[in-house]
Amino acid sequence: MRTTSLQRYCENAVLALSAFTILWKGGKSLESTWLLAGVAGACTLLQYMRRGQKIEIRDQQIELVTFLLILWMFLSYIFSTTLNYGLDEVLRDTSLGLLLLWVLRREDPVSGGKKESFQERFFSILFSATIASCIIGIFIYIFQPVNRFVGTFFDWRFHTDYWPNAAAEFLLLAWPIVLLQSQHRRFVLPRTPLLRAVAAKVFPLIPTGLVLGCLLLTFSRGGIISFIGQVVLLTLLLFFRKGTEHRLRMHLLKIGASLAIGLLIFTGVNALRAPFHPVESVERKVTFTAAEGSSSVSERASFWKQAMDMTLERPLFGWGPGSFRFVQPHLQESVLATSDHPHNIFLKFSAERGVVGALLSLSLLFLIFTGGMHLTLRGKRLSANFDHTRFGSPLLFTALAGVVAHNLIDFNLQFVGIALPFTLCLGFLARGEEGKHVPVVKKKYRVLFRLLPPVIASLLLLFSFREGVYLVTSSMGRHAEAAGDGAAALDWYETSEGEWFTRDMELSRAMLFLDAGNLENAETVLRTSLRRNAQDGRTWKLLGTLLASSESFPEAIEAYKIAFAYNGWNDLGISNGLLQALLAETYLQETSDAAADSTHLTPHPDLQTFVPLIESRVRDFARAIEQNLHFAALSANPEEAVDILITLSVLSPEKAPEYRAMIEEIERETNEERERWSARKPGWIW
Repeated sequence: MRTTSLQRYCENAVLALSAFTILWKGGKSLESTWLLAGVAGACTLLQYMRRGQKIEIRDQQIELVTFLLILWMFLSYIFSTTLNYGLDEVLRDTSLGLLLLWVLRREDPVSGGKKESFQERFFSILFSATIASCIIGIFIYIFQPVNRFVGTFFDWRFHTDYWPNAAAEFLLLAWPIVLLQSQHRRFVLPRTPLLRAVAAKVFPLIPTGLVLGCLLLTFSRGGIISFIGQVVLLTLLLFFRKGTEHRLRMHLLKIGASLAIGLLIFTGVNALRAPFHPVESVERKVTFTAAEGSSSVSERASFWKQAMDMTLERPLFGWGPGSFRFVQPHLQESVLATSDHPHNIFLKFSAERGVVGALLSLSLLFLIFTGGMHLTLRGKRLSANFDHTRFGSPLLFTALAGVVAHNLIDFNLQFVGIALPFTLCLGFLARGEEGKHVPVVKKKYRVLFRLLPPVIASLLLLFSFREGVYLVTSSMGRHAEAAGDGAAALDWYETSEGEWFTRDMELSRAMLFLDAGNLENAETVLRTSLRRNAQDGRTWKLLGTLLASSESFPEAIEAYKIAFAYNGWNDLGISNGLLQALLAETYLQETSDAAADSTHLTPHPDLQTFVPLIESRVRDFARAIEQNLHFAALSANPEEAVDILITLSVLSPEKAPEYRAMIEEIERETNEERERWSARKPGWIW
């Protein structure tokens, strides 16, 4: 097989994967991560199998930092405190690192040739996928009860899995590329001379206007701020770029006209939505008086502080990839103020992968952006047979800077549909000007630089294949569990016992054993799960429930106390279980003593400590339920709050009237919110 054919196959696979991940749930699903691993591993190996191919190392520093970043991430996973999660992050980021090196080491066709370069083909695919995502997203926004534009960044199976901020971040990456592509695309123009002249100016701006209109429809404050920063940055780049100062006004006019078209689309789409569903108020979003209030700002500040605290506690390797969702609740200070990540890319890496991991990621971006800045300001093109407008490098730089800026306030690179195009664009910027001098790697390091990518790729393919088999079997178990076939689910889960990326499989097994009355197996599974992840408050709660059901109240109390410390701000069931276990242990001790006077019970020593804490926690939840903060009224917490208040009324009869009033208020707010939710107009699409 000719070497050019192998390269073409790899290019087609990367392009197809890019389009797929953008259009299919934004690449959030696990199948996107595993496909990414397969494509990255295969392309890396094929690049080294090509006969007569001389692998050029274009930037030794970038490649070295990439290798160290992958190595440190792997070490962080080895020492992770949450081993049942995080493997998907390891596979995804390793794959992205390999694809970055693959782009850097690619051999492009000779300039002036008839074939399009890979870079040009990618930008064309990104243009088409972006327009398709916008059109699909507009239909969803109009006809579905989702109050913000999400593009294709959604999963229709779950009512909470809509990601407008991720859609905004993708559009920040896409609009400069769409603007560049629109300038040399052919559009069908009217035959009338006057209309033809007007259309020739307006039609190329419509695609960019569509993208910017959709960006406005996301109602993402962070997205709008990042967009403004992009425009300021692009203005400065064009002003100081050699040979383009005189065309600055023209390009700013294009962006301004595109934004005007975007405002028209924003207004028109909202007018189309209004007959079907309520439209979000721009004024309320700007003044922080919308449903979420100012919580999005205050909670982000607390997440950043908590991430820094986590970093200081484990500064070397961090808590492990994907660990923030489990460790952050230990530091939580308010109801339901939790997140999967700290909403900042570098704080996420420092908390989960240690200070070294964060510094390496910062160094990689610094090396690429400084090189890209030098390329941009010198007035050089990205490639000889592309970027004939000479504005590719400043627009590409602006697109990448917008993504980085948005990730400082909201991390969304877990979406392969964002991370993959972002990585490829980093590679294009890092390659710089085609035909530039390729640095020579010292002979003693040359073998290392040549061997590391295929070795990493081989391990990546091995691990992804091994875990891919278990993903299928464990998925069969989840489907059987959802269908109510517990026996079949347990069989599939038993087949998947060797899985590393178990996620919540052990919790599911334990609940199935508990439902079947098999307490011994359930406890064994839970303690096995805790050896892999002792940070999960849900596991400690379930262990407490199991021990309480077998009347092992002292052990149940200890498990509930850990669960309360780890996840008490998110689940009132933990407070209720702890309170009931403490009372049960109190009465059990009294009834076991035949000489005891049952009218003078000796309270468990922890009751005096935890009753005030639990009462305070219920009051906090009552306020959250009243505001339906993070859908608190739609969860099981209202019922748990009522149970706790009934128990507290018995323990403190003098406060019973106050507790009854709280119960009535909770039930009223809960019923109103649930009725409001159930009365929502159903979607017209699904």
